[in-house]
Amino acid sequence: MPEDKKKQQFNYRTFIINRKSMAIAIGLFSAAAMLVVFAIVPQFQEALALNSEFKKEKPKLEKLQKKLVELDNIQFSPEFLQKELVDAALPSKKPLLELLTSLHTITEADNVSIDEFSLTPGLVATNEAEILADAKKRSNTDGVDIIDVEMTVSGGFADVGKFLIDLEKISPFTTITQLALSSSATGDDFNNQDRDMKAKIITKSYFFTQSISASVEAPLPAINALEQGVLNDLADFSNIDLPDQLEITGGGLEDLFGVDPLTFQ
Repeated sequence: MPEDKKKQQFNYRTFIINRKSMAIAIGLFSAAAMLVVFAIVPQFQEALALNSEFKKEKPKLEKLQKKLVELDNIQFSPEFLQKELVDAALPSKKPLLELLTSLHTITEADNVSIDEFSLTPGLVATNEAEILADAKKRSNTDGVDIIDVEMTVSGGFADVGKFLIDLEKISPFTTITQLALSSSATGDDFNNQDRDMKAKIITKSYFFTQSISASVEAPLPAINALEQGVLNDLADFSNIDLPDQLEITGGGLEDLFGVDPLTFQ
């Protein structure tokens, strides 16, 4: 029995010597199988995942390519050519100087005079972040803030009427909220219409305070008929070409107190 067991035991050394080619083939097959399991299969699975992600992102890529073409062509659209008119009518900063310049222009053109004038400009000479934060606190849901102005204008009957019309056509966009007409002469019923008209006016001038955000792949918004009509109306607004205020310029006023100016070293 012990001799039979020894004969039945598998001799690896003898097998390798006598079946060397078969052993090499078995070894190569095992290595190939391990290579397939641990290298090729994961790469194949990764390739399938990448292909699936590509198919998922392909519609977004097509939308981005289409939007890129629209952005390249928008500069040739007639609406884009009115960009400066829109920015002037509803600026994205507090348009204090623009408002004062527009008022001065139409008073000169309409031959009227401003006898009384008051406004509350709010934060002006502070950094932009503080101005935007203050505007957001006081702005409504439309993303705009307001400069309130109260003034008294005097002039002829026709001149004041023309001024009231032009006042709502200046940039920035301004609307009359309260109006009271009276005569400069006591007891006069506007018989002398040359210079006896006086108008007390309260106006609101608007500027934009909201941050604009849009989805990257979203198409450009189309302008409807109502918005197109607004753009057409803006063409009739007075456009004030005010240069950027980059420095403080002295007014050249007379020194009433005779104080020697300070010198800095």
